[in-house]
Amino acid sequence: MKLFYEGVEITPRVSINRCVTETFAENRADRLFIRFNDAAGLWDKWSPKRGDKIQFNDEAADTGAMFVREIKPENGLLTIIASSAPLSCDTVNSRTWEGIRLFKLCTDIAERHGLTFKPYGLTDQIYSYIQQENMTDLEFLNRRCQLEGAALVIYDGNLVVYDEHAREEGLASGQIRLGVDAVFEFNDRSAEAFGSVEIINGRYRGQFTDPNGPQDRVLRPAHPIECSSNTEALRFARSLLRAANKNAVTGSFRRPLERQYAAGSVLELVTEKAPSWGGKIFVTRTRHDFLTGETKIFFRKPLEGY
Repeated sequence: MKLFYEGVEITPRVSINRCVTETFAENRADRLFIRFNDAAGLWDKWSPKRGDKIQFNDEAADTGAMFVREIKPENGLLTIIASSAPLSCDTVNSRTWEGIRLFKLCTDIAERHGLTFKPYGLTDQIYSYIQQENMTDLEFLNRRCQLEGAALVIYDGNLVVYDEHAREEGLASGQIRLGVDAVFEFNDRSAEAFGSVEIINGRYRGQFTDPNGPQDRVLRPAHPIECSSNTEALRFARSLLRAANKNAVTGSFRRPLERQYAAGSVLELVTEKAPSWGGKIFVTRTRHDFLTGETKIFFRKPLEGY
């Protein structure tokens, strides 16, 4: 294990009582929970504060640069909770844009928070008009990404936006086998999926249908979706159906520590007790506990066709 605080390795000077890292494939910033034995009050002398940079790595697992969010001293212990998102990401903003491209929008938001924008598999769409109203930049950009079938993550100073379908269609990077004694849970909510979605906004209309979905279930957005053409409305409809249906089949399982896996990984799952649940999975979240030596992986089955 190695721990860096404000760029200085402090591993030999601290006693780690607990260390848990969490990675997310969408909507949330990665998280570090680390607790120290601190009977001598060493941390109080160091004066840690919100916004300080901290980084933990253990072989293949590396949080990248993170930002301290909470500091909790208690009874000879000190807990630090950190996030990959800078504190500035909590600020609520209102803005409008005209004739702006997706990549420019992402770059501007990334730079506002000291991040570097990195796109993967995306098309640089152009928007005639978009509005951010009383939302944080990440809330706003997450909604925009959802309309494009994309997802946003922050890692080590980078704001990464990737096409979900393209990522899920990639080759599996490894295989995980769950034996007869494995601890796992699978959920199938396919009956709650939608067969189609329809967007109507003034003179523009877009409808997208999943031929394999239940055709009697039509998704109609609760709020108007701003669009400037039928083509854009159709693209948004496709993405909204993906967002509604992508978590139809999900699951989780526990393993001895698997440092090499992070959210966004594509894996091949083999399970001896429930072989029909095997196949390609997309990792949506991981939780590594480095003191107990356990990993919990959360996943969904990739959507086919969109």
